[in-house]
Amino acid sequence: SVLDLNHAERERRDAKVHLTVTRVLTAKQQADNYLQWSKLAACKATLSTLFKDSNRGIKENIASRSRFQEKIREGLSNAGTLQDQIFDARTEIERNRKVVADMENHVNKYSVYETFLESVAQVCPEFNSGG
Repeated sequence: SVLDLNHAERERRDAKVHLTVTRVLTAKQQADNYLQWSKLAACKATLSTLFKDSNRGIKENIASRSRFQEKIREGLSNAGTLQDQIFDARTEIERNRKVVADMENHVNKYSVYETFLESVAQVCPEFNSGG
């Protein structure tokens, strides 16, 4: 579902951010441990690369998150439309049930009259002449 995808994407982002932070902290730790000027330039380059990767990941996540938010909005909009359609269908069913009940009452009412006429025709031969 959209929410599961959103949660999975959020977990992936969180893991990526955690990994980037861990790498940055590791690089910082290495820079602190090796205060030699010859290695400092390499540590700066590593940190710069990690920050660039992190920035690119954050930008990708913004676009992805906005797409997921749009999908969620569409899903909620469609859910409202579907609820309206379900309500309309239930109303139509109830109206049709009332029409069927009215028709059955009408048929039953006139079938009683037809039964009455048949019984009169059987009892009184002058009504049974057919014409």
